[in-house]
Amino acid sequence: MDKPNETLLLTSVQAAKALTISARTLWQLTQDGKIRCVRINRLVRYDPQDLLVYIERQKKCSNYEI
Repeated sequence: MDKPNETLLLTSVQAAKALTISARTLWQLTQDGKIRCVRINRLVRYDPQDLLVYIERQKKCSNYEI
């Protein structure tokens, strides 16, 4: 961790906000296996690194050329 107050895992609301998508869309992406989650008992959390991996994967799947 870089900062003492840095959060290791994000809630679904925090993760959805970080990706600028709805919590429902995030849940669907999770159910489809496109974004990994961490389950702690009944809690669902997201690792910020997994969100970055998802973003990079989306870039690679894009047909956009620079």
